[in-house]
Amino acid sequence: MKTRIMALSVALAAALSLVPAHGFATNWDGSGTTGTNATMTEGTTYATGADVDDTSQTMGANGGYAATGAGNVTGTSATSGTGATTSTGLESSETTTGTGSGNVAATGSGIAADTSVPEATAIEVVLERSSGADASDLLDGSYETYASFTAGETLKVSTWDGGVIGGLYLKWYAIPGSWTLRFTDATGVSHQQACGQNGFLHEYVPLEGGGATSCELVFTNGATACTLGAYSVGSPPANVQTWDVPCTQADFMVCSTHADDEILWLGGVLATYAGGRGLSTQVVYMTNYWDGDVRREHEKLDGLWSIGVRNYPVNAPFSDYYAEDLEYAQQIYDLDAVTAFFTKEVRRCKPLVVVCQDFNGEYGHGGHKLLALAVQGAVDNSADASFNADSAQAFGVWDVPKTYYHLYNENRITLDLREPIEALGGLTAIEAQQEAYTKHVSQQWTWFYLTDDPYDPLAEQLNCSVFGLYRTLVGPDTGNDMLENLTTYEEQAIQAQQQAEREEAERQAQEQARAEAQAAKEAEVQSTQVGGVVPMLRAPLVPIALGVVVLIIVVMAIVFVVRHRKMKRQQELLRKRRRRRR
Repeated sequence: MKTRIMALSVALAAALSLVPAHGFATNWDGSGTTGTNATMTEGTTYATGADVDDTSQTMGANGGYAATGAGNVTGTSATSGTGATTSTGLESSETTTGTGSGNVAATGSGIAADTSVPEATAIEVVLERSSGADASDLLDGSYETYASFTAGETLKVSTWDGGVIGGLYLKWYAIPGSWTLRFTDATGVSHQQACGQNGFLHEYVPLEGGGATSCELVFTNGATACTLGAYSVGSPPANVQTWDVPCTQADFMVCSTHADDEILWLGGVLATYAGGRGLSTQVVYMTNYWDGDVRREHEKLDGLWSIGVRNYPVNAPFSDYYAEDLEYAQQIYDLDAVTAFFTKEVRRCKPLVVVCQDFNGEYGHGGHKLLALAVQGAVDNSADASFNADSAQAFGVWDVPKTYYHLYNENRITLDLREPIEALGGLTAIEAQQEAYTKHVSQQWTWFYLTDDPYDPLAEQLNCSVFGLYRTLVGPDTGNDMLENLTTYEEQAIQAQQQAEREEAERQAQEQARAEAQAAKEAEVQSTQVGGVVPMLRAPLVPIALGVVVLIIVVMAIVFVVRHRKMKRQQELLRKRRRRRR
């Protein structure tokens, strides 16, 4: 059967009154979602928010929350409990049936959208499964529903109006492995794109060759997907997650026990350094939810993307179990195995700074305490090749320059979480944390809250701005910057490039100097050779010149003698004539 997906845009919450009361998502990204999951009509379904968990779950402890589509809720409205908030500054707000994208830059993205090409917009497409099964579960915007595809099954995606598909955005229920995207572009060239190699749960796939009016997803090994959306040709909107692979050179490695711990306790670090400064940041989780509440795997990604993290997070192979104290946590988890995993990650991504949760488990959580011990074992021993030798052989050893723990009592620093951050759309770090925490929809019922207030009654358990320097290779801190005395990998690369350019310039200058010296030497040799010929020619000319002079003198003497004799004869003849006259 065919299912129609229409991307809708609205700008005002008042627009909700224009549609039936059963509820819908105004944007494919989920902004403006209201009510429960969209009512399905046979053959035709309006797009619901792919970034949104079941909206019936969005009522948290602080009251109503806006839909979790990234980038459409300000930090204030996200925590005020005043009810769902529609996205701001959206396009095509005239009606609820327009095809305008309604996408704006995510206020918590941390990285500006690419402005060198036009921004892509959500477009209307038709879905058709080769099995004939219903595809509407891909359109309801929920992380709790899904469509499963058998091995070899295909899903055809085509535009309703003949427009061009520039990219597909899929959120999988489980990581699918490799699959193929097959299509023919406008020039008639056939394409078969290999997809899924990176193992991303949220995957954006730009179509090669300028896109196509239809494409086919081929699931050789089967797959299960939660949501699918299509975009026009162009740069994907900021709320579309286009993940980079995990770091191999991380400025920061942030260690979190569970989904949402990275936001509640360590989010100030993420907002300041990943979102604010765009530094390479690797988040590593001790637990995963593949055999539990899978929604939380999606919430990890939504929260991290919102706060500005761009490298895909890493999960340890340990399921989430609650432990009230460390003793019970050590019964559930093998501390040596957890330590080995984090040692491997330290060696793999070679962080300049490691940041971990509180040794006391924030509010005493046993799992948090066990993580702190595991990371301690990792950073203390990751430079020792005999410690967990397998990962040392695979990745080499690494001695972490600086390690911080949340609320650690020694060498404390306090991050400024109240300064507006331009890269986060003017949000402060703590506002970005608050917005990111709303992405953890399943956890909004809990009592946890974000605070950087030193006078808060629970400051020594919850204050997300305070960290202590547990270990350093570069000296103590004198300020409140975790990167003090360090050079980021990007700066190192720039410096290395500049050094290489200087060395190349010096090499060229030396070569030029050598060439000039060689040329001068050759000129001198030539000059010497020419100068040697002159004396050789001068030597035989001297006697010749003397001979010429002598010859001239002789000739002149002969001429004088001849003339003298001639004159004497003339005088003798003249005397004889005179005598005769007498």
